[in-house]
Amino acid sequence: VSNGFVWVMYGVMKNLPSVWASNAVGVLLGAYYFTAFVQHCGPMASNLPGTVEQHLKGTGAIILFNLCLAASGVGNASDIIGKEGVVFCIILFASPLA
Repeated sequence: VSNGFVWVMYGVMKNLPSVWASNAVGVLLGAYYFTAFVQHCGPMASNLPGTVEQHLKGTGAIILFNLCLAASGVGNASDIIGKEGVVFCIILFASPLA
């Protein structure tokens, strides 16, 4: 959800519909998957890397940070958000499940 949201923000700020539209689908499907996952694992599952609450707080912080950065009027905000998206992609592809 966080990665998709970052790319949606980047696509909106750069006026690239192919970027924001495809990633908006990813955000929606990611939110659906997360909801279904929480329903089946429960909020206090002990086999996760962190709790569901921590994941919600982390995702919320990333979304809030990017919204604030986009609204701040910083001239290169879209470049910062784009580089953040690249960092997320590197982390995702370097993870053990990649």
